[in-house]
Amino acid sequence: MVEKFGGTAGNIAYSLSLLGENPVIIATIGKDYDRYADNQITGFNPGAMKYKSEYDFKNPEPKDSAVIIGPGNLQDMKEYAKKAKSKGIKCICDPGQSLTQWDGNSLREWVDGSYMLITNGKKRYFH
Repeated sequence: MVEKFGGTAGNIAYSLSLLGENPVIIATIGKDYDRYADNQITGFNPGAMKYKSEYDFKNPEPKDSAVIIGPGNLQDMKEYAKKAKSKGIKCICDPGQSLTQWDGNSLREWVDGSYMLITNGKKRYFH
């Protein structure tokens, strides 16, 4: 196995900044973060996913905000979607490499009421 540094949040934030946005990353980092803080992200390592980040959604203004929930701690992903939706914040769900960790009912609940679902495969519609 070859170690590759990075995570999904950095890729999303970098791309959004190229579009003139000012994203804020809320994520859990591993113990090795200081070795790769400024590197380009090209892979995925689920190691830090076992730690909750516990963001509280106190400050975002719903009409001016959207939340992109990418692969991370599954409990965080579920809670962030629930909190964002309850505050009227647009929720964009991207399960990415976490997809194999979900059961069908939890995934449907997570996606239900979302503004957008991002996938890497064929178009799928959840009802």
